[in-house]
Amino acid sequence: MPEIAVAPHEVFPIRAKTPARVTDALVLAAGKGTRLGQVSKPLYPLVGVPLLARTLFTLEQAGIEDAYVVIGYNGALIREGIDAIERLKIRVRWIDNPRWEEPNGVSVLAAEAHLDGPFVMTMSDPHRHGVTTPQCTNPSITPSAASPSAR
Repeated sequence: MPEIAVAPHEVFPIRAKTPARVTDALVLAAGKGTRLGQVSKPLYPLVGVPLLARTLFTLEQAGIEDAYVVIGYNGALIREGIDAIERLKIRVRWIDNPRWEEPNGVSVLAAEAHLDGPFVMTMSDPHRHGVTTPQCTNPSITPSAASPSAR
């Protein structure tokens, strides 16, 4: 029987991999933030809006649907303050980290059981010049989505 020469791509069609759409975010907000005085850093108001709320609004505008927020220091106060913001549409899923005084990696580990797919990770306060910018390399989150004018 004669051999038939077949190029590999004819046997196994080449398909371009499309990156999965990331809809989950991990937000680290468990620390004390002592440099800001008495206010919990995630609730520190920047132009009247808490830092954590700014981060959540930015993630929402970027297409994130669920934000897993790790809290620790003043966790109940942070949760109450953010839950009271009615115009925030992103689903916030609270994760308590009783070991919040340890390095940030412990907060990431506290979220491990809650996240089983791709996600972006950011801090509750990644602000520069009053603009929130997610700290990630996800191609679905563009700089224009992080701009306050995009809201």
